[in-house]
Amino acid sequence: MKEKLIISVKDADKVLVGIGETWDNDERSLEAYKALFDIIRDKDYYVISLCKDGVIEMSGIDRDRIVSPNDETDEKWEAYNQWLSRTLNRKLCLLELGVGLKYPTIIRWPFEKIAFFNNKAVMYRIHKSLFQTTEELGDKCIGIKADPLDFVL
Repeated sequence: MKEKLIISVKDADKVLVGIGETWDNDERSLEAYKALFDIIRDKDYYVISLCKDGVIEMSGIDRDRIVSPNDETDEKWEAYNQWLSRTLNRKLCLLELGVGLKYPTIIRWPFEKIAFFNNKAVMYRIHKSLFQTTEELGDKCIGIKADPLDFVL
């Protein structure tokens, strides 16, 4: 399944990544972020992270392409929203990695909405237990039951 995800990323014009709280304070997270960066490095990407440990900033992922609810400025969110507005009707690959239901309004539900309205979107939801997808998304969303860090590594 990882190969299919990598092909989807390579085929996409843009890639949107959501990092869930399951990555926070995990000893494997830096290695996993670096592996993720290897997958998305040549793409026009953005990352939304729920993690508070700051490890993502050591991974090589462009800090200007990372947004978090912990950001104190609206500037980063405005840049993200501008980028997001340019994804409509573009080949978009959404990667939801370890996003639970603690803060569904930040990543989970917005990603579903983006995938639903963008006819050229494909979404991967990777989670140990909350990998299920909605009926409305049909085959546009692939749910994968796996530890997201192990999957990326």
